[in-house]
Amino acid sequence: MIASVLMGAFLFIGRSTVAIYNYSEMNDQSRRGLEVLGRDLRAGAGVLSGYNENNFTVQVRQADGSLLNVTYNYSPNAPDSPLTRTANGETTTIMSSVDDLSFHYFNLQAEPASVPLEVKQIQLRLKLVRYVIGLENTEKVVSARYILRNKRVSE
Repeated sequence: MIASVLMGAFLFIGRSTVAIYNYSEMNDQSRRGLEVLGRDLRAGAGVLSGYNENNFTVQVRQADGSLLNVTYNYSPNAPDSPLTRTANGETTTIMSSVDDLSFHYFNLQAEPASVPLEVKQIQLRLKLVRYVIGLENTEKVVSARYILRNKRVSE
């Protein structure tokens, strides 16, 4: 009897500890990922063609005035469902175990953009997930919208 109570308490404490670690990791990963994405988008001069709900390429203005193409790609069917960033031929994972992610594109009037030339704002919606002994721990980042500050809207 005492052994089963101790075993139950041990499992509860162990599962709770892992869940707390998962939440901390998801919070840290989403904070860092959103910082990287936000830095690139705020320095963005424009979105290139071929953008959709899972990926886009933005031209990021560098300190010397040159433009760097940076691609963000969500691979929902890949192992660990990562959100990756590719720049200068180097791909890095900025978030992993992404359960759901979509990018949405808006023009200067905050209406849905229909062509890359119109894109002035990009909104990200995502859900990160971790599992503890078959139970799901999730952290939802409901929405983060960024404005491409270096995008010209008139000549």
